[in-house]
Amino acid sequence: HLLLLHIANSEMVCGSDGVRCVKVPETCSSTGDCNFIMKFQATSDEITKIEVSGNEAYHRVEDEANKWLAFGFSEYDSSMSGLEIYACQMFEKEFSVRKLPGYNWGVRNSVIDFVAINGTLEVTQEDGVMTCSFEILNSYLPQEGERMAYAMGPMADKNVLRKHRKIPQRTPDKVNILGKSCSLTKDKQKKMQKKYRKMCLKKGFESNLGCRGVKKGKKMKAARKRDCRHWENALKECGFSCS
Repeated sequence: HLLLLHIANSEMVCGSDGVRCVKVPETCSSTGDCNFIMKFQATSDEITKIEVSGNEAYHRVEDEANKWLAFGFSEYDSSMSGLEIYACQMFEKEFSVRKLPGYNWGVRNSVIDFVAINGTLEVTQEDGVMTCSFEILNSYLPQEGERMAYAMGPMADKNVLRKHRKIPQRTPDKVNILGKSCSLTKDKQKKMQKKYRKMCLKKGFESNLGCRGVKKGKKMKAARKRDCRHWENALKECGFSCS
């Protein structure tokens, strides 16, 4: 059961040609401004193109020539332990992406039994950002929304990852790469719609869902705008629209 991997070197722009993105922090505007960013795009019914980027200074690996960038999916805490991890590696100008199936010791410096992913990929390093692009069979991705953990760290050699220098982070919301199902229960949808209407639309928030707000003439705080946009995106995935 091999992982299908193709070269994925075309530019991916968030919001263009079906490209969806997860950015940390959510307010970052470009790859260079983000601590971590994942872009994903369906290229067929069976394959998804993924591009992940990590800020080397934020993850404290800017002084390392050899490094790794990894992500995995979980319902639980931000630890990388117990996840299926996809790790992009850069060692002595050789690049690879590998999958650690089902188990990860986390705090150990040596990494066990990596299963190499067959195929080609693109790994770049520019302006303090490491970026890894590849295409993957959808069967290897979560079939429903899950929270994503991510981390970066130095390499000991081409097959051994050293421990990350910064505690792995986790996205605050579920990431639904395949977009097959809504990640909210019916009850949560109703509660979120109520909050969205009362705390966003009635305060003049500019909706992308065809909703009309009641302008109050009062500038909305940045934190509230982020909350409103998050609620809006979550509701959109569940098919909610005012139009």
